[in-house]
Amino acid sequence: MAEVSLVPLQQCLRHQQRAFKHFFAKRARYPSFKSKKHRQSATFARSAFADCDGQITLAKCSEPLNIRWSRDLPSAPSSVTIFQDRAGRYFISCLCKVEPEALPITPKMVGIDLGLKDLFVISDGQWVNNPRHTARYARKLARAQRQLSRKQKGSNNRAKARLKVARCHAKIAETRRDYLRKLTC
Repeated sequence: MAEVSLVPLQQCLRHQQRAFKHFFAKRARYPSFKSKKHRQSATFARSAFADCDGQITLAKCSEPLNIRWSRDLPSAPSSVTIFQDRAGRYFISCLCKVEPEALPITPKMVGIDLGLKDLFVISDGQWVNNPRHTARYARKLARAQRQLSRKQKGSNNRAKARLKVARCHAKIAETRRDYLRKLTC
């Protein structure tokens, strides 16, 4: 027990307590069991990590985390959550306090219609085709799913095949997210 920091364990119990509190107040359903094959996460409060020169060192760790930052932090983080998605990739989420800025008011307003054939149509006549990212990776995804279905449940080869399917789904989600970011910027 001395090898693991006590803070993520306490945070886990706090999350569980809040879930049961919402359940007994009839605001939510009974908390479900979280499988280890799904998303894994650990939350560290301010006392359990150090933030120096853009590097984060967790409690009971000797070296800072090797992080590839997507953007600069606006302020010092108050808590850090590290999670692993189903594709086996690790991410870090920092909770920072930021004062909201008012958006500029523009005189021009447009309406946007979302569709299936076209991704969206703007009221001034512009339209953007739907790139159909799933169709682009359909053959690779179908092959990976066929290979997964042939594996024996509980085997190591099934775990590796499940990881291939999850990576293919993650690739589709990333291309879709990247395309939408490029359109909106």
